[in-house]
Amino acid sequence: MSDEWGWSLVGENRAGESTSDASVKTGGAADKVLAKAEKASKSRKAKTQEVQEKASRATYTEPHFNLLDELFIPVVYTDNTEGTLSLKGVFADAHRVKYLDYDSDVYSTAVIRLLLAVMYRAYNTEYLTRGKEDLMSLHRYLSNSEKFDNTIEEYLEGWRDRFDLFSDTYPFYQTVGLVKADKKEPYRKIRTKIAEVPKDEKFFFTDRSRQEAETIDFAEAANLLIYLQNYDVQGIHGDVLNDDGKPLYHKNEYSSVEPVVNKKEKDLYQLTPELAVMQTFYLEGETLYDTLVRNFATYDVYRGTFFVGNESDSAQWEEPAENFSRKGKYVKFVGGVADLFTLRNRGLTLKTTPDGRRVEGIVVTYAAVTNRSTLAKYETMAILTEDKTVGLKPLHQASLNGTQLTSAILPRVFQTGKTADRRPKVVQFLESALDEDCYADIQEGRGLENAGIQNAAGSFDDDAHPLRTAGIRSTAVMYDPQNCVVRNYYSKSFRLPMGMFFDYDDTQDIVEESIKLNNVLKGFSEGDRFNPGFRKLLQRVFRVDDVTERMNDISLKANAVFEKELDNYTTAEEFTENLRKGLRILFVREANYYARATNMPAFGENPYGRVLLSFYRTLGKVYPKSNGHDEERN
Repeated sequence: MSDEWGWSLVGENRAGESTSDASVKTGGAADKVLAKAEKASKSRKAKTQEVQEKASRATYTEPHFNLLDELFIPVVYTDNTEGTLSLKGVFADAHRVKYLDYDSDVYSTAVIRLLLAVMYRAYNTEYLTRGKEDLMSLHRYLSNSEKFDNTIEEYLEGWRDRFDLFSDTYPFYQTVGLVKADKKEPYRKIRTKIAEVPKDEKFFFTDRSRQEAETIDFAEAANLLIYLQNYDVQGIHGDVLNDDGKPLYHKNEYSSVEPVVNKKEKDLYQLTPELAVMQTFYLEGETLYDTLVRNFATYDVYRGTFFVGNESDSAQWEEPAENFSRKGKYVKFVGGVADLFTLRNRGLTLKTTPDGRRVEGIVVTYAAVTNRSTLAKYETMAILTEDKTVGLKPLHQASLNGTQLTSAILPRVFQTGKTADRRPKVVQFLESALDEDCYADIQEGRGLENAGIQNAAGSFDDDAHPLRTAGIRSTAVMYDPQNCVVRNYYSKSFRLPMGMFFDYDDTQDIVEESIKLNNVLKGFSEGDRFNPGFRKLLQRVFRVDDVTERMNDISLKANAVFEKELDNYTTAEEFTENLRKGLRILFVREANYYARATNMPAFGENPYGRVLLSFYRTLGKVYPKSNGHDEERN
């Protein structure tokens, strides 16, 4: 039989019967030849692999990578040059570093928390018997110093052996000797845990070649460990064998997003790392030294809890040897800020290549189950919110915009109707430090001209505060509904006048305007407050997706107006007037756009005209004009 291209089909005739015996015998002989060739090929490959493994073993180098000396933290210096520093080096040069130079800000946040944990432990012993005045004096001393003294270096040297990635007893941020229960695949390939490297079927979406992603150097492995302990997805990590060869967490008992609903375990937190379900806030300075000092809150000014001088606090690297080689799950009761910042949320073990020079694999499982109540007690970088089920918990709303962030971190209005101060503790402490004149020596010692601080009139003012503005950075991650895949990273930074942290009278107006704008944007998009029925009407004219996209665009533009006026802030009165004017112009232009898109008269006797007329009236009530000009309508 021939197919449509005229080729002869061997082995089957038109009725499905076999062809001649000769052809069958010929085909059988060919199969035997092919099978023999294939067997020989496999044998050659096996011998080649054996030779390569022997060569690798012959050139095997015992892996060592001590974070105190090895370079792994990318930085940008104040002169805009780039570099890479070790853990000791980053403290020694912090006054010359502008910022950490990671591709993603979530890496920077995780590393900053690690550096702060070192600071909390380095100064802890000296201040165990001190009071609040001494702790504020410590912050005042650091704030008015130009760089770190030798306290941190001496502390790190005292724990040198705990910062080696490949220590047999105390591997940094890892658990000793974890092995997957699946003998066919004793560990995961390292590229499966690198956030920017996709799965095999989508590999062409990455800048890395497949070969580059198969193994990583020790510096990248160190940064990956810090990231995974803070942001690793929940997922299902599979069975892992403990020291006794028994499955560790063969059941994913504590994997739900909400805490375990059990009388004995009602306070237990899920096994998702805390930064994965938290919006973080930290203050940014002109240098890395300034950034670290501003976020070094020595105590909780609202509740009186000591962060420095806390006897129950410890860091991951200070734990006993048995905690690095667990035999089963355990509940971790967090004892302080350093304990929380270095919590081993994941049981991890790095696997090196046969020559011991790079990392090719990793074993991942769950680590400590934490108690939720201590998170609210010691977390310094989160806004706390009230939850009916679990009480206070860190806020996680990754899509917060500039106005929402402003109203959340500034005083007064955020606390309306509540007795507790829910702002991040680093913000609370900065406010207290300003009230205590912790930065006064900077003004006296260096002079205003050197500090570059000018008043609104452009001249130097003896009463001006040397740190006139404060940078705020917020970072978060967004996961899929099952917390198994990172969907996006969010990072936002803006600067605020330092006076907003303690001048409540001026701050009141600014925060009220931010809350009002949030309500306006919500009503403008949903049609339930600002102008009833407006969005529903637009959906009759435009496609639903187009309306949603347009609403998001309006929100971005409005927040841009708010942030622009905040950057140009001089007085509360000027800020309010300029903001209202800018928003009136923006909203009227948007309304006019819809009027033109409907192709109907704006004020005619039709549903479109009536809705637009109602919108203009509502806009006039919410953002009234201060003069008789109507330039916005044009």
